[in-house]
Amino acid sequence: EYNYAIRGDGNFTTKLVDPKVQQLALDALLQTLAPSQLALDERIISLIPPKPSGYWRGRESIETHTGSTFDPLAAAETSARMTLELLLNPQRCSRLIELNVRHNDQPSLEFILNFTSDFIAQANTNPGLEQEIKFIVQNILVDEVIELAGNESASPSVRAVSRAFLNEQITSIPQDSKGLFLISKINKFFEVPVPIHPSKTLKPPDGSPIGSDLDMYKLGQTQCTSIH
Repeated sequence: EYNYAIRGDGNFTTKLVDPKVQQLALDALLQTLAPSQLALDERIISLIPPKPSGYWRGRESIETHTGSTFDPLAAAETSARMTLELLLNPQRCSRLIELNVRHNDQPSLEFILNFTSDFIAQANTNPGLEQEIKFIVQNILVDEVIELAGNESASPSVRAVSRAFLNEQITSIPQDSKGLFLISKINKFFEVPVPIHPSKTLKPPDGSPIGSDLDMYKLGQTQCTSIH
């Protein structure tokens, strides 16, 4: 948490959010991944017909895997991916590691990954649509962590923790047909001989003169030239 304070105004500049508050926020966010929340009622699904001939899907339409018909599974997939992309943003994951090593009561990236995985795996589902949505969410989690583990913009520690999590998933995912699909996806990530890119090199800030902005300097030159 931060505030743009002014010297002497008595306001704080930065402070850590209470871990209990963060846990409450995580609990609320993960509810958006619950199959019971993502599954549309059959009454609603039956009210949405295919697009009429001559009409096409626009930017406000949900993309589907089923062609012209409305796809309730794709709607759930789209929503779940938005949540997990936000939760596992590389910069946010780097902040988790940085804050946890400074203050060990802060949630770690390992905790977030394991807590999220357990929430998804242990979600209660009704037979049918909810069970399929549960697998879809598990698949998205694997996709997003694979993306994180191979993201050269992520910090080395983020990539290391992500790879360790994927290794653990190989032995913890159930060995049914869908579980084997996820395991094969993880194994392929580790086995395919792709080039390993180092994490992006961070350029140090410019030195003297401190407090000057090159772009503003160029802008000033342009304005002076136009005046003369």
